[in-house]
This record gives sequence, C-alpha cells and structure tokens, in this order.
Amino acid sequence: MELAATSARFADGTTLEDTDAIIFATGYDICCNFLDQRLEADIRNLDIYKFVFPTKLAHHTLAVIGAGQSNGPIFPILELQSRWAVSVFKGASKLPDSATMSKDAQAHKDWLIKAFGHPKPVRNNIPYRDDLATQIGARPNLVWLFLKDPLLAYLYYFGPAYPYHHRLVGPHAWEGAAAATKDAYYNTLSSVRTSFTPRDTDWSKTYILGTCLLLGVVSAMIILTWL
Repeated sequence: MELAATSARFADGTTLEDTDAIIFATGYDICCNFLDQRLEADIRNLDIYKFVFPTKLAHHTLAVIGAGQSNGPIFPILELQSRWAVSVFKGASKLPDSATMSKDAQAHKDWLIKAFGHPKPVRNNIPYRDDLATQIGARPNLVWLFLKDPLLAYLYYFGPAYPYHHRLVGPHAWEGAAAATKDAYYNTLSSVRTSFTPRDTDWSKTYILGTCLLLGVVSAMIILTWL
C-alpha cells in the first residue's frame, strides 16, 4: 500500500481518496489502567477466580468480563460470566473464601505454564461454559435430561454446544430453549444448502443413526486393537 497526504493506493491499483485516518489492526493489550495499579497487576497476572473475580479483593464488588481468550465462540462465555457476576452481586450465588479462590487461580496458571510455557488468559470453551453454568445452577443434569426428553439429551451431549443449553434449567430459564436446540441443527444446514429436505422431514433420526454408526465403527476399531 502506498500512502499520500489524503489518499491510499492499494496493490491492485485502486485508490481511496479523502482518507482521514488509517487503523492498523495488529492486536491489543489487556489494559485496566483505570483501576488501582495493584489490582491491575493481579488481573494481568491472572490472579482471577475463574477469569471473573479478582482473588485479593476484600469485597467482591468487581467482576472482569471478557478478559480472556477461548478456543471457541466468546459471546456465550460473556453471557455466562455476566449472569454469574449479577448473581453474586445480588447475593444469589456465593463465592468461596479468598484462599480457595487463589488456589483455584494458581492451579489454572500452573496448567497454562505446563501447556503453553507461560500463563496466558485462555480457557477451553465448552468445559469453561459448563463450569460457569454450574456456578449459577444453569447446567442441565444429563440423566434428568435423558429421562425427560431423550432426543434433547442426545443433542445436548452429541450436538453442537449452543448457548440455548444453559437456558434449559436454572435461573432465567427460557421455555423455548428446548425447541431452539432441536431446531438449531436444521436451521444451520438449511442456511448453507441450496436444496435441503423439507421441514417436516425427520432429520433427527438420520442424525442419530449416523452418530450411532460412527460410534459403532470407532468401538469396533478399539475392540480389534485389543484382540
């Protein structure tokens, strides 16, 4: 790219005139310089209970939302972090003592150092979401779910991890969460295919049979390796 006083010329020959500013999106640093320096240092050092509550505060009236990374979508995590923070502020959820929180944060830092060589603000997406949901009582019990609705339990365990899953039970449960979970697979495929089966086709049977077949093949391969 070639820059002039008020224009930018790209490699393909096109020119953008009357340019006011150019932003180089090269990354960012997590910065909380509006906080006390010691508190900001704690956050940078990942002394945060489950990446939300700083461990060394006498009164847990501060929650850090979205200050980490994940190997999956971030918005479901932000929602669950926010729900947990509000639940704590309201007194509906209780945090453990500072020593327990610090021990938990240190254990995760030790794991990060072992996995990456240095502590970095990252969590495994689905286990972390389940952990946050557990804090507010929004994680479904798989056995209860299977007894109530086997298809829903199957989609919950084997299907994609939709945010609806943590609206099935617990505070602020959504009565449409079960239907949304069942429809999500169809909606996802129908949006990327030019010719898809009609809505009244029982796609769930095909999906379940396909999964059972895959599990059967994998199980057979494992058994054969033992023989």
